[in-house]
Amino acid sequence: MNNQENVHQVSQQISFADVMVVLFGRIRLFIIVTLVTFICACAFILLQSKNKITYEGMHNYNVNCLKEGKYIDGSIFDIRETITLEKLEEYQSQYEELKVLDMKKIYDKGAIESYKFETIMREIPGIDSTVGGKKEYEVDREGYRIVFKGKYLTREQAVVLAQAIANEPNVKINNIVDQTDYMSYLKLYEKSDIYEDKLEYLVKQLALIEDNYGNLINNYNDIYLKDGRKLSMVKLAVESHFKNYPLSVLGNKLRHKGYVYDYDGYMEQLEAMKEHYIKEKTLSTNKRDDLVLQRDNLLASAGSLYTLELTKYNEEIIKYTTEIRDFENELEIIQKKIDNKVKFDTDPTYQEEVADFTAELDKRYNDLVLISEEFVDIAKEVVKDNSIVYYDKTSVLETISDLNLIKSGALAFLGSLVLAMLVNLILDGNKIFKTRMIETKNRFVERKRVMDEKES
Repeated sequence: MNNQENVHQVSQQISFADVMVVLFGRIRLFIIVTLVTFICACAFILLQSKNKITYEGMHNYNVNCLKEGKYIDGSIFDIRETITLEKLEEYQSQYEELKVLDMKKIYDKGAIESYKFETIMREIPGIDSTVGGKKEYEVDREGYRIVFKGKYLTREQAVVLAQAIANEPNVKINNIVDQTDYMSYLKLYEKSDIYEDKLEYLVKQLALIEDNYGNLINNYNDIYLKDGRKLSMVKLAVESHFKNYPLSVLGNKLRHKGYVYDYDGYMEQLEAMKEHYIKEKTLSTNKRDDLVLQRDNLLASAGSLYTLELTKYNEEIIKYTTEIRDFENELEIIQKKIDNKVKFDTDPTYQEEVADFTAELDKRYNDLVLISEEFVDIAKEVVKDNSIVYYDKTSVLETISDLNLIKSGALAFLGSLVLAMLVNLILDGNKIFKTRMIETKNRFVERKRVMDEKES
């Protein structure tokens, strides 16, 4: 009982100053323990933060086809194709900052992700999510996200790689324009020796250029070119030129006159075509006549016209009648070409007429050569100067960590102080307790002696 009372009295005798002396008495030891513990803790935090850090960025494109998941030629655009091992090694060869990276390891570990995210409208959570009677929403932007694991590359390397990945679709669009043959029908025109084919190639070439001007406008909007013209005005100039000099006029003239570009080797083809159309006309005529006969027999044997279903017969008869008329028109044109062979060989006036038609056709060809060459230059200018990557943030990437370094550092410092105090307490706490115990015991003995003297 006396021992318990003594301990209780000792604890009451230990003052705040005694505690401070114990905790901070060995100041050198306290500082050393604090610093060593804090440094070790910081090293551990940094090591852990390196594994936890990710670099994330969001971007989008001004080219409308990329927003729709397609390239300018209609082929599929998949952002994941920009982070294949082959592409990563290609980026590495282009940028000095990336040459030290192990791209195969980065690829195998899945240290890079790239994907599309959609716009999502969400009502802002809360008790009152209305302003002025209307609900408020927060919006996730539509675009593409790139995520890097900081364990495998620095932020600076991630920025360079992110820019290369984000720009890869624009690079591909430039390559598509550079590699596309926008003169293909003109090349076929040069090789052909049949007027109808030549004219068809010119029509297709004109449609190709007009469609691709429309494609540029749809994807890059109606922008101004370096020479001050708008894309729509250039397209309109092409359309207007061929409205003033329509290719259909040459087509009508060719069918009416029956011109032949070169009879050498073509006469046999004409005779073969004539024989083919005669056979097709005969076949269609026989089918039509059979149907007419079947219909007439059905009409003659029927008791009432109201019970007959003649629609099928009439539709088939009309179809074959139309085919016969088309075959007759083709045969007329072919025969005219065959008959013109004598005129072509003997009549200088007719020869000059054919030469004039050839010159007129060649003029349209030359016009389309210039128009097509101009389009190629304009297309290259547009995709080179106007294919832009928009980043969602002010910087390419944002550093994101699961660990708050400032908060973790502060906690590490406080933990280091506590540990240093505990060390001092372990070393000196028992000593101060024993000292106060002896002092208390001496006071108790002295008090007892005084009391005994009074009683005696």
